[in-house]
Amino acid sequence: MGKYIILIVFAAAAGLAALGAESNSSAQDSSAERSERQGVVLARQIARSVFNDGVSEVQRTFDTVGDKVEEGTHEQGTYRLQLDAASTTGGKTVDLTAEGTYGEHTYQIQATVRKDTTVSSVFNAVTASTPVNFSVQGGGCSGGPCVSGLDAGGRTDRHGITLPHGEDAEAVCDEFHGGGYDSSTATNVEGTSGGCDVQVRTSAHDDWVENQMDQMSQTIQDAIADGNPDVTECTGCDLKNFSDSQNDGILYVTNGEFTVSGDRQWNGLVFVANGGTIRFNGGGDSRNINGGLVLQDWATYEQKNKDDEFSMNGGNAVQFNSDQLLKYIDTLPSIESTTTVVTDRTSRLLQKGESLLCRK
Repeated sequence: MGKYIILIVFAAAAGLAALGAESNSSAQDSSAERSERQGVVLARQIARSVFNDGVSEVQRTFDTVGDKVEEGTHEQGTYRLQLDAASTTGGKTVDLTAEGTYGEHTYQIQATVRKDTTVSSVFNAVTASTPVNFSVQGGGCSGGPCVSGLDAGGRTDRHGITLPHGEDAEAVCDEFHGGGYDSSTATNVEGTSGGCDVQVRTSAHDDWVENQMDQMSQTIQDAIADGNPDVTECTGCDLKNFSDSQNDGILYVTNGEFTVSGDRQWNGLVFVANGGTIRFNGGGDSRNINGGLVLQDWATYEQKNKDDEFSMNGGNAVQFNSDQLLKYIDTLPSIESTTTVVTDRTSRLLQKGESLLCRK
């Protein structure tokens, strides 16, 4: 009997020892897994931090930045930042590779940084800095849309019409749709917002738009004084009297009416200042203004006093076209807006033994 008891005790002890060993092994495995995950997380954090620093550096120094390799320590790990600048038909690109290493783990992030040139956000198909009297008579917007902010230049679509704070977008939409706009039908004023795209700015945005227009107006006047051939001054003129070689550039309308008839087209910017008027007479298949229309008034005005006038009794009127506007950035630099864009971003954990030089 005593032997059996001893055997049972030994068996129990052996079982407990086996369970203890298994428990220790599981604990070690769990600790190793946590350490593995922590290493990956820290490597990724290092790579992200270095990547963000690299993007900031490229954005600040885009025009002058060249090829570069930088290595160092970072938060108990190491990093590697590589910049590869290249000239392309579209300008310049910078390929950026950021790697963070912690222990045996290396995390890599890659992207391409380029600079986009577009038209300043002050421009839409029609941009008004002061209240405007829109008069669209009878079937004057037949065959619409007669105002389009969808960029014919293929860059960035804009609004159809933007107005100052306090204006009534619904009333303008009704005017362009024969007295009543029905959202279930096609719109005569199209743009980025869908439907009848007439947008009313905030008062803070108004200040910026007015400031931009003041600067543009002064630059245009200086260009006129210098005899710049890209600028034509109109103090009461009809586009039908312009020859085909005279219908592009920056048209500056002051103290009079600019009349557009039939298929005649102006390619570029039409800037209506000082209480000027623009009138569209008759239709035709072509856009009468192929670029952008700005309505600006320097005169003191009261809210609801309509200083500028936009009259239409026919056809296609204004098409936003960034190509036609950007032709004249030498004369009017504020037309252009540039932004740096990060594209083609990828990220991955490099496998053990994989060369750090394996890049796109």
